Amino acid sequence: MSLLLDTCALYALAEDPRSLSPKVQQALQRQSQALHVSAISAFEVAIKVRKGGVVLPLAPWVWFQRLVKEFNLIEVPVSAAIAG
Repeated sequence: MSLLLDTCALYALAEDPRSLSPKVQQALQRQSQALHVSAISAFEVAIKVRKGGVVLPLAPWVWFQRLVKEFNLIEVPVSAAIAG
């Protein structure tokens, strides 16, 4: 089984993982559970930072890449089929 974290879940993971649902918290603890995140989340976070809605300690791209590495997330690219 695998899960796709949306942008809100990704931000919660970075700020306070305890605010995530119990299912996602359990998935984070199991190595067999694949956790995915869409590349579009990096774009969405960057837009929120530019508009002043979110403050990050790092540039959005760096922040996103650190989360991907730290939580062993699988980044899903945005294809034309997904975007359309």
